Amino acid sequence: MHHNPKIPIDHFTAETIAYANRKGFKQKLNGERVELSVENIPNVFAIDDKGHLIWVIIYYFGWEVLSIQPQNKDMVVSYRILKGDEEIKKGLITIPNASKPYYMKMFQSLKKKTWEFLNQYDAGMAAAGKIVIDQLIMEL
Repeated sequence: MHHNPKIPIDHFTAETIAYANRKGFKQKLNGERVELSVENIPNVFAIDDKGHLIWVIIYYFGWEVLSIQPQNKDMVVSYRILKGDEEIKKGLITIPNASKPYYMKMFQSLKKKTWEFLNQYDAGMAAAGKIVIDQLIMEL
């Protein structure tokens, strides 16, 4: 399943701007400016259904394990630091995908667990904004 990439980008952008303001990032730039571009974003997850069945003569016993599995892909943000029109520095910042698989227990709603997973994912994208600003501050 694909998650609309605009939603986490909105969370990432809002948190990046808010965190940069809290950290006094603009003052640390000393007249330089920064351009950020999201190059790669994990936006796919899968619902994994593993079923088991054991036959004992004419009867069988079965169970299944449902889980929501995130894509194993990191977020990559490129940056350029400019003074006027001159590029002073550029680079890539890689943020590991913090999304964890969600395993469902008996009588839990797949829909509810999917929303919990997506909320965790969106929170991770917002946290990525803080990581980017912290790394940029070290680069300055």
